[in-house]
Amino acid sequence: MVKRKLVAVGIGVLLIAGTGYGVYAKEVAAKEKALSVQWASVERGDVTETVSASGTVQTPEQIKMSFSGSSGRLTSITAKVGDQVQAGQVLATVDNLAVKAQVANAQANVISAQAKLAQARQGATAEAIAVQQASVDKAKTAWDGTKQAYENQWVLYNDRTAAQQAVTNAQNQLDNAKIQVQSAQAGLEGANAKLAAAQKGPSDADVNAARTSVDVAQEQLDNARDQLNNAENQLDYAYATATSANNSSNSTSLDVQKQIDQAQSVLNQARSAYNQARANLANAQKQLDNLEAGPDANVVAQMQAAVKQSQAALDQAQAAYNAAQQNLSYAKQNYENRAQAKAQLDSVKNNVDQAEAAYQSALAQLNQVQAPPDSNTILAAQAVVAQAQAQLQQQQATLNNYTLTSPIDAIVTQVNGKVGEIPSASNPVVILNDANTHNLQVMAQVSQTDVGKLQSGQKAEFSSSAYPDKTFYGKVLMIYPEATTQNGVTSYNVLLSVDNNEGLLKAGMTTNVTIITGVHNNVLFVPAQVLKEVNGQDGVYVSDSNDAGTNGGAKQNKNTSSTTGTNANVTFRPITTGLFSSDRVEITSGLSEGDKVAMSLPSSADKKATGGFSLGGGSSKATGGLAAKGGK
Repeated sequence: MVKRKLVAVGIGVLLIAGTGYGVYAKEVAAKEKALSVQWASVERGDVTETVSASGTVQTPEQIKMSFSGSSGRLTSITAKVGDQVQAGQVLATVDNLAVKAQVANAQANVISAQAKLAQARQGATAEAIAVQQASVDKAKTAWDGTKQAYENQWVLYNDRTAAQQAVTNAQNQLDNAKIQVQSAQAGLEGANAKLAAAQKGPSDADVNAARTSVDVAQEQLDNARDQLNNAENQLDYAYATATSANNSSNSTSLDVQKQIDQAQSVLNQARSAYNQARANLANAQKQLDNLEAGPDANVVAQMQAAVKQSQAALDQAQAAYNAAQQNLSYAKQNYENRAQAKAQLDSVKNNVDQAEAAYQSALAQLNQVQAPPDSNTILAAQAVVAQAQAQLQQQQATLNNYTLTSPIDAIVTQVNGKVGEIPSASNPVVILNDANTHNLQVMAQVSQTDVGKLQSGQKAEFSSSAYPDKTFYGKVLMIYPEATTQNGVTSYNVLLSVDNNEGLLKAGMTTNVTIITGVHNNVLFVPAQVLKEVNGQDGVYVSDSNDAGTNGGAKQNKNTSSTTGTNANVTFRPITTGLFSSDRVEITSGLSEGDKVAMSLPSSADKKATGGFSLGGGSSKATGGLAAKGGK
């Protein structure tokens, strides 16, 4: 029994010892892992500093096409969005029929002027002399006609019959106008009487009659409701009878259906009579309400409108009467005053004088045509030709404004308007982009923290989600001086060129922009992750030994320049930096090529104050540092 107890105790001791050793081994491994450090060497190479941004592709030139000086309707639009057009290609036209007519007229004027110039140079032809002789004869005939008209007017001037008849006609018009005024006055009086009656409203007898109509309509509605109920009961009875008949052989199904149809017909008539009775009651009640409400506003308004219309008719008749009085007065004055008749006689005499002058002018032109060519006449004809040609060119230029043609090879990006519409003067009909060029532009937005690094001429690289495996190249063209702020973020617009030789990029595409702000070749650098800041000073943690790989069993990685170890002592060393890239930092002072710098801090050290600690068993003295000595 004792032996069994001893054996059990021994087994328990062994289990406890084994468990304790396992826990101890895990703690030791964890501490070694926590105190391990990864090292990197200071190397020599190239460091490229960049600024990243996003931007939108745009064309360097945009042309807005509108119709200049034309207001006609669009007759054709041949351009479509996305079309690639050639220089001189027609894009749209507006109605130009009127301008074409003006061009044709200008062309005719040129031809006429040229013909007259040719005629001036070679003298008058027999045909021209004949034409001018015909003009002389026509002028002579017109002169003779005016002389005959003057003789006729002289007879009228001495004849008073027409003037007397004018007075009589004017008196008749005045009498008719007076009758119209009297008739309009009677109409106005009648309209006012009707308005007064409408404003007075209905009488007590009318109201009582309307109430009686309501009572009668109510009684008819009650009777119709009773008849409707009876009809519904009759239909229910017919259906019940049908059910009973189906259970016996005394009645046929045809007789039963006939009874149902009759009952249904009676019900339909009763329901129609009931609905009509309801409508009659509603109308009677409405009439009663209208009468009890007093005068009908609509009727009063109609009567008032009739009064205004009658008043307008009276005013018009009075105006016609006044005009007739003036006409009668004028006719009497004309009859009594001979001045107007004398003026008419003088006017006809003036026509005689003008016809005689026209005849003398035509005769002079005939004599001129028959005369030999004159140098001054030729010069004048040449001037007329030049003036006509200038007017033709002007009209042709105006006609060209009614047709939009592309000035360059371009792509149509916007079309405004449809055939039949009048184009707006403020809105271009067609917008073209010079998208055939191989050098497009990108407008990027750069944050204010990076804009100070930019300057014109810096190289840039572009990528787009449309071509994920493609890189495009360009350079900075201009940094805009005005800032834009959106959602509390201040940025500046930067214009860049982008090479588009393959024609892949399109206007409006979004791109990622990387601007190269500086490149230093063959300089010292360290990985960006080793850079630390202690008390406002940039620096790195370096090994106390020149070879971190020999401290306390540290080992060198085979495939990288980093080294790991567990017993290394480290020191914070201030440094001076140059350019920064995404993964490396230029070192201008403080380190030498081959120096070992710590890439990662032990987890135990990350929780202590900055200043440093000793790897491999040393006690920590400050948080965040690896250097036990807080190097200078």
